[in-house]
Amino acid sequence: MSYQTIDYAVAAGIARLRLNRPERLNSFNALMHQEVRHALTA
Repeated sequence: MSYQTIDYAVAAGIARLRLNRPERLNSFNALMHQEVRHALTA
C-alpha cells in the first residue's frame, strides 16, 4: 500500500517506518495516525 504521510518498507524481515511530513516538522495529524496504525497492524 502507498502512504501519503509515512514511508514504510520491509527488507530482510525488518520493517522501517519513517514520518514524512517535513513541511509540518513531522507533526501528527489524523491521516498520519491512520496510516501508522494501518502499517503496524497490516
